[in-house]
Amino acid sequence: MITERPLPSDYEAYFGQYIDLVPTGDLHQVYQTQMESVYAQIAGLSEREGEFRYADGKWSVKEIIGHLSDAERMFGYQIFCMARGYSAPIPPLNLAQCVIQGKFHLRPLREILEEWKTVRQSTRSLIQTLTHEDLRKTGVARSHPVTVLAAACIILGHVEHHMRILRARYL
Repeated sequence: MITERPLPSDYEAYFGQYIDLVPTGDLHQVYQTQMESVYAQIAGLSEREGEFRYADGKWSVKEIIGHLSDAERMFGYQIFCMARGYSAPIPPLNLAQCVIQGKFHLRPLREILEEWKTVRQSTRSLIQTLTHEDLRKTGVARSHPVTVLAAACIILGHVEHHMRILRARYL
């Protein structure tokens, strides 16, 4: 059970906007509950709804879900590296570039959502193996120190951030 939350010194200030969105409680359960909630909100959308953009230049629903998969993979890999004792900085990904290269517009929404769910299940499996000592391990992200615990919370908050935008402007 992981109920603690990272300290502000555990991450770059930018990521506070995501960490502040993480509900209290056991992180394992928060990961599960969020996965079920996102899946329920997106699974019933049509392909046309999946391609919706609320304005020119904004991502579609498909691209947002694809972005969530890419970001979770990136932070999950970072968690893995830090927990296993790798100290070299992990190069940042250009997630906007990943959305372009992901070609999500060519794939069915259902497939993109299933991929996100699979990535989430993998992240949950990794998080469940971590000890208290692992959670305190530190690496470097975007040239700033970050703990494993902070990265685990950033994933959750990042998804919540985008789901709030989806609920407000898309759904």
